[in-house]
Amino acid sequence: MTRSWGKAPLRPQRRRWVACVLVLAIAPGILAGCGDTTAMTVPALWASSDNTQAGVEEASISTAPDSQPGWSVDLAQEEASGAGTSWIAASGAAASVAALYSLQDPSTLSVSYDVTGPIDGPSASGLLTVGTLALLRGDKLDPSVTMTGTIGPDGMIGSVGGVEAKARAAADAGFATMLVPDGLTPTSAPAGLTIVEVSDLTEAYERMTTTPLFPEGPEATIATAVADEGRRQAQLLAGLDDMGAARSAVFEEVSQEAASWTLETSQKKTWPREG
Repeated sequence: MTRSWGKAPLRPQRRRWVACVLVLAIAPGILAGCGDTTAMTVPALWASSDNTQAGVEEASISTAPDSQPGWSVDLAQEEASGAGTSWIAASGAAASVAALYSLQDPSTLSVSYDVTGPIDGPSASGLLTVGTLALLRGDKLDPSVTMTGTIGPDGMIGSVGGVEAKARAAADAGFATMLVPDGLTPTSAPAGLTIVEVSDLTEAYERMTTTPLFPEGPEATIATAVADEGRRQAQLLAGLDDMGAARSAVFEEVSQEAASWTLETSQKKTWPREG
């Protein structure tokens, strides 16, 4: 993500994105936790192109029920605030992946984003996804954790640049933990800042909310009657195997006797023609 300085904001233009990338066949009535509008800000790390400057952008996310048919992502405020095309595209990707992972009916949702000033780049899309998903699920973000990394359509956290500069900005802002994509731990992390590598949205979400995205269910147990019947069937099969082995041995013995008799008989007989 690159923070732009001294640039005029882009011309405001109302843009409403209707998502066509998601086709979810979800039964009605499963939508939960989406009554009135909910909102939060997320600490998006940025760095200048030459990595000499870095900081934290308090990006805004809000979700609300959508009164119009079809799921929508409203990015007009971001564009009016000076967000570049990469940032806007990253916001759209974040909304799409978050809606997919929320298991909610996207046709009833409206998501919008905003920034405080000119900014561009895709490296906050992972963070935006976590924030959007937390709003949809009703979870809170750990205020001591920030993150950098792109989001893929499959939920994978992708590579970004300027990690060392962003780590300095995270430490200066007082964060205790910074999540980075796999393999991008800076060679010299600032004192007091813990760097944690994450590979996908599931890991990032649990680190930022302390709540598992997909909690493990109770351990499956087998009823005693079912287990007893399974053991009985196994014993029967083992008995059949023993019987089969015994029959095979008898068959082998008979076959050898028959072969011996045939050989002996053929040696005693004179054949008029032999091939």
